[in-house]
Amino acid sequence: MGANNFSEKEEEGKTFVIIKPGAVRRGATVGIVEILTENGLWVKKIKRVHSITKDHLLKHYNKDQDWFLKVGNKEIKFLIQKGECPTKTAEEYGRDALEKVIDHMLSGPFYIIILKGRNAVTVVQGLTGIIRAQFGIDVIDNAIHRSDLGKETEEIELWEPYLKKE
Repeated sequence: MGANNFSEKEEEGKTFVIIKPGAVRRGATVGIVEILTENGLWVKKIKRVHSITKDHLLKHYNKDQDWFLKVGNKEIKFLIQKGECPTKTAEEYGRDALEKVIDHMLSGPFYIIILKGRNAVTVVQGLTGIIRAQFGIDVIDNAIHRSDLGKETEEIELWEPYLKKE
């Protein structure tokens, strides 16, 4: 290893991940972190969060009308495929989905993690399906949240106070 390896790593990308409460309850934390670190990432910071406010989660998820419609339309399509008749608008289904995510995040402790590595956001995006398939239960209790490209700095800044708490 060269003398500049540490400074080179500091120049690499970073991203933000949450290991959700259901995955923590099922003992999946170590397995998820192993998958991430075995794929070229390293943990810069990790913190177990025992309590969080609904307001903070709403800031984090900060979903807009387009998101509500996209998620709601997926739910309507799924219901129709099952032979069921939708009883709400797409927006209502989307808002219901957000409430379920918030309720899940309030259901127990979870881990927040800052990961570093070359193309960190893209690497985590590529691993999300593998992690969710192995450790998730459904679309709400899906094991992890990961930053979208371009959102990682904003999410890290939002969660930084929790990373500093004792």
